Amino acid sequence: MFQLFGLPHIGVLLATVAAAALYAALGRRPSIDPQQRWTAWPLAFALILNELIWNVYRGYVGTWSLSTSLPLHLCDAAIVMSVVALLTQKRVPFELAYFWGLGGSVQALLTPGLEECGFPTYEFFRYFFSHSGILVAVAYLAWGRGMRPTARSLFRAIAITAAYMACVGAVDYWLDANYMFLCHTPSTASLLDWLGPWPWYLVPLVCIGAGLMTALYLPYYVVDRYRKRTAAPR
Repeated sequence: MFQLFGLPHIGVLLATVAAAALYAALGRRPSIDPQQRWTAWPLAFALILNELIWNVYRGYVGTWSLSTSLPLHLCDAAIVMSVVALLTQKRVPFELAYFWGLGGSVQALLTPGLEECGFPTYEFFRYFFSHSGILVAVAYLAWGRGMRPTARSLFRAIAITAAYMACVGAVDYWLDANYMFLCHTPSTASLLDWLGPWPWYLVPLVCIGAGLMTALYLPYYVVDRYRKRTAAPR
C-alpha cells in the first residue's frame, strides 16, 4: 500500500529535484553536447518508452480500456508536449509543457493517485517516472536552454487548456469515462474534494487552473518589470 510522504515517496521527490537540477545544469553547458541531442533526446525517448510499456502492460493484465487508458489526462498531454518540446525545442509545446507540467505534475507528485500500488511495485516506478520526467524536461528547457513563457503564451495556454477540456469532456460523455476528472472526483484524496460536488467543482477548478498558470508566469513578469525599471534612463 502506498504511504503518503513515506520514505520511498520522499526519496522520489528528492530524486526528482536532483535530476531536474542536473539536467538544467547540463543544458547550460552546450560545449558538452552542442546540438543537445545526447541530452534531450534520451529523456524524450525514455518518456515515450515508459508510456508504451505501461499500455502494453495494462493490455497484458487485462486492465486496458477505452474509458480509462487513453492518454487524455492533463499530465498525459503534458508528457506529449514535453517530448515534442525536447525533440524540437519549439515555443508552443514548451509553453504547454511548462504550464501543464508544473501545474499538474507537482500536485500529482505530492498527492499521488496510487492507492494500493506502493513501493516497490512496477506501477509505483512508472507513475513517478512519468510525472518526474515532465518536471525534469521543463527544468532542462526553461533553466537549462533558457526557454521561457511570455504574457502572450499565458493567455494562449489558458485558451488551449479550455479547448482541450471541452474536447476531453466530449470524449468522457461519449465513452462514459472520467478523463481529467470532469465527471467526478478521483477515488483518492485530492484538491477536488474541497471544491464541492459535481458539477459545481468544475467552476473553481477552471479558476484555480487559470490562477495557477498566472502564478507560474508571475516570476517572469516581475523580473521583466524590474529589468525595465533598472534599464530605463534616469
